[in-house]
Amino acid sequence: MVVLTSLASANLRIDPVHRAIRVPVDREAMSALPARRETLEATAGKDIAARVAAATQPALAVWFQGDPSPELWTLDAPAAPADMPGRKADLPASLLHHHLLKTAGVPIESATDGSIAYEADPDDIIALLESGAVTAGVFLPPMTPKQFALATEDGDLLPPKSTRFLPKLVSGLVWCGHDAEIVEG
Repeated sequence: MVVLTSLASANLRIDPVHRAIRVPVDREAMSALPARRETLEATAGKDIAARVAAATQPALAVWFQGDPSPELWTLDAPAAPADMPGRKADLPASLLHHHLLKTAGVPIESATDGSIAYEADPDDIIALLESGAVTAGVFLPPMTPKQFALATEDGDLLPPKSTRFLPKLVSGLVWCGHDAEIVEG
């Protein structure tokens, strides 16, 4: 089965999937990379995510375990590796995995080995921080369809959970093979 949606559809959204980092990170190395840092007064996940979405891009918010407030980071995209996947779009998710975390001593394999938790609800990241289960929470902005097209036009793969396309298929969808016998009752 295939569901086709035009990237030009007015109804298409690509919502962020936020990250919670479970392994230690070199905070100083990671903090040295943003072009600009701003302390956020927001403490609710949804408020932090809204601030990131409204920021000049590329941007994300980082809240280290034990810090009183999160920070909004405007990223220095030209400082990222030239061979970074999705480089043309300067996506915050790609910059996070291939530049910030790599510099902070977190290998790219951490994206799939359980070292990073992925949450669509930004308040779930706050809960993980409050429980002490993670060393940092990262809040990402939504992606535009144009950014997605640009990031993948050369066949580049984005980091895991970089996209969350909406709307989703309606629940209760049923299908069967063309040669199935349908029994009426």
